[in-house]
Amino acid sequence: MAQGGAPRRPRTGVYVGLIVAGAGLVAAPFVFSMFDRAPAGGQMIDAFRPFMTRAQVDKFRGFLAEIGAADDQQRAVVDPAAVARLGTTAAEYAQRASYLRTFEQQWHGIDADMSDMLDRMQRNLGNYQGVDALPPFPAFPWFFVVPGVLVVGLAAAALVRGRRGRSTRGAAIAIVVLGLGLIAAPAVFQMFTRAPNGGEMIDDFRPLMTRAKLTTIQGYFITIGNGEAQMRTVALPAAALPPGAAPDVNRFVADWPRINREMSPLVGVMADNLDNFAAVDALPPFALFPWFFVIPGALIAGLGLLAMREPRRPAITHRHMGGSVSNATKPTVAAGALVVIALTAMLAGPAAAKSSKSTALVGTFEVTAAECAAGAPTNGSYFRMVQSGGDTTNGPFVPNADSSCSDKTYTALVPGTAGGLVTGKYQPQPNPPFDTSGNGTAAAILAPTKFFGVQFAVSTNKTDPQTGDAAKVPSLTVSYKGALSGNLSAFGVAYGKQQFNQGAPKPNGTKPTGTQGPTGTYSGKTGSFSLEWTSAIVGGPFDGFTGVWHLEGTFKKAKS
Repeated sequence: MAQGGAPRRPRTGVYVGLIVAGAGLVAAPFVFSMFDRAPAGGQMIDAFRPFMTRAQVDKFRGFLAEIGAADDQQRAVVDPAAVARLGTTAAEYAQRASYLRTFEQQWHGIDADMSDMLDRMQRNLGNYQGVDALPPFPAFPWFFVVPGVLVVGLAAAALVRGRRGRSTRGAAIAIVVLGLGLIAAPAVFQMFTRAPNGGEMIDDFRPLMTRAKLTTIQGYFITIGNGEAQMRTVALPAAALPPGAAPDVNRFVADWPRINREMSPLVGVMADNLDNFAAVDALPPFALFPWFFVIPGALIAGLGLLAMREPRRPAITHRHMGGSVSNATKPTVAAGALVVIALTAMLAGPAAAKSSKSTALVGTFEVTAAECAAGAPTNGSYFRMVQSGGDTTNGPFVPNADSSCSDKTYTALVPGTAGGLVTGKYQPQPNPPFDTSGNGTAAAILAPTKFFGVQFAVSTNKTDPQTGDAAKVPSLTVSYKGALSGNLSAFGVAYGKQQFNQGAPKPNGTKPTGTQGPTGTYSGKTGSFSLEWTSAIVGGPFDGFTGVWHLEGTFKKAKS
């Protein structure tokens, strides 16, 4: 007797193909490390936003023009007047104003290099705006993962439903819609124009975004700052020109703190985003990104259309008394296994055991100012800065033309209103921490100190102003042999409306290359101490430089 049922069966091969395609979409962000690299791109785009405007580029060009005009007038008017009034030779004057001479010799090269940087920024303003208009970068991996998971789920569900004799047409339609959505996404987000623009910007910025290049540009600010300092302290007083005789020089001298404050953060942003730029640069070419949606989308939509054609099973025929049975081929289910990578962060490093004979020194480490008229300090407290790529022993050290020391790589430190560094409690910065010119205003530990025309100020803060990390209260301990050690992670510097942690260790407990100490000596009989530590600058316009701090004076124990 014949039975006339005709249940549908799924197109097994088609759905297996869909599962593979969906799994490929899910895997793509992991293959290209997009979960790390795409957010890095977003961070970089956000960081560059304040600078990538026509107004900002024009302002920076104006700064360079102002410095150039001052350089021209310095050479033509101020230098000859200074030489004539001092009664020296040009060579003797150049030796007296050596940093100014270096600035004059290097300015045209500096101007050309920094103008090239601004040219690259200007011709990429449109490219930047296009990339900035794309969906948030951290969302990009999910544009692959979510459709991929949906395709895999729908295809697998269709296989199961088909084996049970149920219709799979609904799943197939949903798959077609997903495929068409992937095809449409690049057009909706204008990726065919914006993504290639991003590639052009990355290519054009590549020569700028290197550690070597940014270190060179950092050095330009040092050269300009030292040149301005000697215009102000050596050349103009020596020339003694009548009012209005050197307006361009006087304007630059007055404006340099503002120029430094507003332009140097651009270099800081570039330095802070070197790793982010490298991550974005490691992604596949931007021009291919639209096709990463279109090609899988077309494949998925096509397979979905094929899946919508559901062939019927042939009828099953039974013959009485030993008849034969004809059965449809049973479907074969194939699934791709996805590997989920778990990242485990382990913090190691046992704490150093403290000597049972050590004693905590709680009180004020009163600072003695450096004596350095004859060259390097013979005693007292000072600060030095190591250039990026150097070391704390051999340098090279950054000269500070505003230093009162004969050796300008040393900057003398003067005690503040509290007399020095207090342990056992914080000496936080005031609010606001800067004046309108970008000078730091904290004055408890040390008096604000001029560095390239702008004063830096130091403080110790419970929450580090640069990183936002909690910092331990300053502490110093002396061993029974008189050796000092401790934790100065809360020590920070405010300079040019920017914050720089200069503690050792850093607030998060690490010691980046160049960060050492604190170490020193203490005499229980006299109270005299000598304290040193070094701290790498992480981020900002002096990223990679290292501060060297040396405090000398007398410790006064806090009253119980």
